[in-house]
Amino acid sequence: MTMDIPERANIDYDRIDEIALPALQRLLKPGELQSLSFEYSHKGELRAQMKIGEDRLSIRLSDPEVEETREEAAQRFYEDLQDFLATSELAWGELRE
Repeated sequence: MTMDIPERANIDYDRIDEIALPALQRLLKPGELQSLSFEYSHKGELRAQMKIGEDRLSIRLSDPEVEETREEAAQRFYEDLQDFLATSELAWGELRE
């Protein structure tokens, strides 16, 4: 697995540690995550770009135009990943928790 983090002075590494990593560790089985990178969109969103099995996924970590607590962001990230897995070729029909 590869992991790339963008070089940007104001990146919030706690956001990655507290939002993305717990969901990935809880919902994915060993070897399923092929790559993980973090990128800023043209709107300033910080997004996690993932390859899980043969599927690709992008989930927002933060958006300067959206106000949400870290707890809300973590729950949203978890649910987005959970929904993706349930409809992916890798884990079709599974509701992982």
